[in-house]
Order: sequence, then C-alpha cells, then structure tokens
Amino acid sequence: MQASIQKLSVVFTFLFFAALLASAYFMYHLPNEFVQQSSSVDMTVLKQLNPTLNKMYLVLGISAMLGMINVALLISSRKVASGMVTARDVNHTSEEKQATQEEEQNEELRIDHSAIEEIISGTQEAEKCFGQALSQICKELEASQAAAYIAHDDGGKRWIELFASYAFHVPEGDTISYRFGEGLAGEVAKEGKVLNLDTVPEGYIRILSGLGSATPNHLIILPLKEADKTVGVVEIASFHPFTQQVEGELRQAFDKLALKLANDDNVSLEKAKC
Repeated sequence: MQASIQKLSVVFTFLFFAALLASAYFMYHLPNEFVQQSSSVDMTVLKQLNPTLNKMYLVLGISAMLGMINVALLISSRKVASGMVTARDVNHTSEEKQATQEEEQNEELRIDHSAIEEIISGTQEAEKCFGQALSQICKELEASQAAAYIAHDDGGKRWIELFASYAFHVPEGDTISYRFGEGLAGEVAKEGKVLNLDTVPEGYIRILSGLGSATPNHLIILPLKEADKTVGVVEIASFHPFTQQVEGELRQAFDKLALKLANDDNVSLEKAKC
C-alpha cells in the first residue's frame, strides 16, 4: 500500500510540473493568440490589456512558487520520517540485543541452591561447610576469590575473624581479623548492609596464579545475619560485575549458610586452615 502511494505521489508531482510549464507557455503566447483569433484586437488593445495580463502572470507565478514549495516540503518531511523510522528500528534492534545479552548472562550466572542445601545438610562443621559452599558459588559465578569471617563478641569487644576461604592465601600460622567498623569487611559487619563495589581499592585484593597477578574489578561483601544479629561476613571478588540478580542469588544462598553458622557449636578457629 505504501509503495503504491509513493508511485502515485511521483506521478502527480510530474503532472504538476508539466501543467505548470504548459500554463507558462500558453500565458506567454496568449497576446498572440488574441491577435490571431480576433481581428478587432490589435497592439493598442493589447497595451490596454497589459495590466490585466500582468496580474494573471503574477498570480500564476505565485501559484507555481507555492506549489513547488509544497512539493519540496513533502519530499523533505518524507525523508525525515524515513530517517526517524530507520533510527527507531536501529534503537529497537540495539535494545533487543542488549536485553538478550542480559538474559543470557542472567541465565548463566545462577547459583544451584539445591547444591548449597546438600552441602549444608551433609557437612557437620561450619568451617568445611563454608569452604565447600564458597568453592561451589565461586565456580558457578566465575568469581576469583572469596573469604568468610565469623563474628566474635567478648565483653563488648566485637570483631570478625577469617575461618574459611576460596583461592585466598594466608601464610601458615597467621590470622586475619578486623574490628567492627575496621576496613570494608568490618564496616559491613558493623552496618549490616551489603556493599557492592565496581572499583576495588588498590591493593585490597590480588589474585595470584602461574600467569602472574591481577586485581579484580568487582567486590561484594555480604553480612551473615541470624535474627538481625551479624554472625559473620562474606566477601567475594570477581572480574565480572555483581548484578542485582546475582546479588539476590547470593543473599538467598548466604541466608541459609548464616543459619548453619549460628547454630553450629563445633566451629574451631584454632583448627581452621585457610
């Protein structure tokens, strides 16, 4: 339908210019036609008719100019509309592509919660449970490193201490601990809120491998809570961003692990080998 309208528009535009040229031709030869068609019309009469003829020429010229302007405007508006449609199609395609990529990423980066539940139910000690869970989660999310801290409260002094990890090297005999409010992990322990960073402070984390060392770009730190009480902290580093969907997955998984940590009476930090 649109193609037919475009063809008709071209045809009528051609006819308009043809009629315009024909009108100009006949108006130019009109005085001679008067002389040839009537013996009573001579040059004296033509001079008397000149004002009227000039008005006709003027009206014809203005009409022709308005017609050409109208045609030019129609052509211009059609080009603009075509450009808008093309841009809208391109934007729509780009949005669809981005949505597809996000959906694919969300489908890939998911935690197998049934596997986490099996780890919790099949492992007695919280230390081993967290070690296996951190390994499972990091592999599924393609994360580079993870650490779990347990909270202590002794006479009003509160601190967190590392007791399980994944790809996290600590020299034998050393311990890592932070007071509540100290450092990023200590701040999360104090505030009890998730910290999701897209820029990791320089020197905070470093991944060591046979290919050299590198610093992850993204870090998420989650408080482990039981009955509104912080019982621990988990931090995970990755070269991939932690989207809202991934953050929700982590919250769900560590809510179950927090319950395991709070109810386990067999955690022995002296035997922890991180």
